[in-house]
Amino acid sequence: MNLLTRGIIKDNQDCKCGFCGEEEEDSKHLFLECSMVRWIWRACAKWWGINVTLGADCWNTFQVTGRELKEKGVREGWDCIWNSLVWTVWLARNQKTFQGKEFNREKLLELIQLKSFQWITAKKERYAFTLTDWFLNPVACLEDGLRKRRVPYK
Repeated sequence: MNLLTRGIIKDNQDCKCGFCGEEEEDSKHLFLECSMVRWIWRACAKWWGINVTLGADCWNTFQVTGRELKEKGVREGWDCIWNSLVWTVWLARNQKTFQGKEFNREKLLELIQLKSFQWITAKKERYAFTLTDWFLNPVACLEDGLRKRRVPYK
C-alpha cells in the first residue's frame, strides 16, 4: 500500500519527482533515472574524464565506476565526488520539497564540485591545490598529491 492509498498524500502529483516532475519519486529515480540527475552524472563523468554506467541502484553504480579507477588516490577522489553528488542531490530535493527552492543542473554541478573540493582537501592534508585547479582538472590534482606523497623524506 503506497502513501496515496493510505491517505497520507492528496494526489499523485505529491509523489512526482521534485526535479523533473515526470515520474514517481523513489531512490532509484531520484539518484539514477531523473533526467536532471542523469545530466549531472554525465557532467561529473566528463569532468573526470571517465565513463559512468548507471546501474540498477546507487551502490551498483558506485562499485562499477570505482573498479575502472586503478589508482587508489584517484578512486578516493571519485568516492568523494560520488558522495558529494548523492548528498547534494538529496539536500536540493529536500530544499525544493520543503522550502520551494529551485535549482538548475549547472548550479547543482557547481555545488558538487565545491563540496567535493572542501571534503577532499579537509580529508587529505597532502593536497595543496586551488579550487580553480580542482574545477579545471580534479584527476591531475589528485595525481599530483599522490606523487608528492611518494617522494621519500631526506
